[in-house]
Amino acid sequence: METSKDSHTGHSSQPWIEFLDNGLEDPDDAQYPIFKILKQVISVAEPSLAEAAQQIDTCYQETLDPLQKRAEDKGFAGFLNCLYESISRVVILIPYHNPLQDVFIDLIAELRKLPPREAKIWGEDSLVYTREPIFLNVMEDNWNGYFPIIYKNNGPNTPSLETRCAKWVNFSAFIARCIQAGLNDNYVLGTRYPGIDIPKGLEEEHSSIPRRNCFIRVAAQYILLAGPKLCKDELGDGSGEEKRWWTGKWKVWAEKLEQFAQSEDLDTDLRAEAREAHRRMVDLRPDLFRSAEEETKTKYEQHST
Repeated sequence: METSKDSHTGHSSQPWIEFLDNGLEDPDDAQYPIFKILKQVISVAEPSLAEAAQQIDTCYQETLDPLQKRAEDKGFAGFLNCLYESISRVVILIPYHNPLQDVFIDLIAELRKLPPREAKIWGEDSLVYTREPIFLNVMEDNWNGYFPIIYKNNGPNTPSLETRCAKWVNFSAFIARCIQAGLNDNYVLGTRYPGIDIPKGLEEEHSSIPRRNCFIRVAAQYILLAGPKLCKDELGDGSGEEKRWWTGKWKVWAEKLEQFAQSEDLDTDLRAEAREAHRRMVDLRPDLFRSAEEETKTKYEQHST
């Protein structure tokens, strides 16, 4: 898969490839072997992700300083941080709707199939790739770091708000994919992100149009990409305070998405995403959208059978 250039702007239409290529200019860089594997993974039509996972694991064996391996964490804290940060910096550049993001989800899943190694990371008994604190820490750092803040004074090298919003949407879509794939299941706060970011898009008012559109899109993508998992784990049977909160919000958010789907203030693509997300919410929990008459009829039919 070659890097293509936009004929009008001269910019790469695949900035994730350009980013990796730039990282491969220095073979002595600590990230070089990881970047090389990631580049191979996204440069072929049908990559062997199991083989790529094994190659990443081999990087630890072959490139890490022996002294680091003697530390309490056996050098895994730094290695895993390098790995997950490299993946994060690539997926932030891949558009939220591009299925190439799924390749990285599958790669992480393959890493978790490898025989786990025990290590004490940050004082925590860990199983490398399977249960360790680095994965969620890197996710948390990027979730915070790429949030599209409006700066009072933009410096000459500050990316535009539109660029920062695009990266926020891309990374949010990656988080949603991680949640749906179960990659965040081992972490107590691993699924907290949609509970914060969906209300930001569907309940709060935003004076900035780029930020408003960004937050609506993020909310819609959490529903479209992680809706089944959220419905199963967060709503569940509606018992308990947190599940009742999610169940109560589900219908409120769906109604707001329906409004956005009809809003002339939004562009065609965003209206379509809002419409699709609304439809997904109704399909996942149709019982929440039945009228009282329909609900009574359903219960009567179930009782009769």
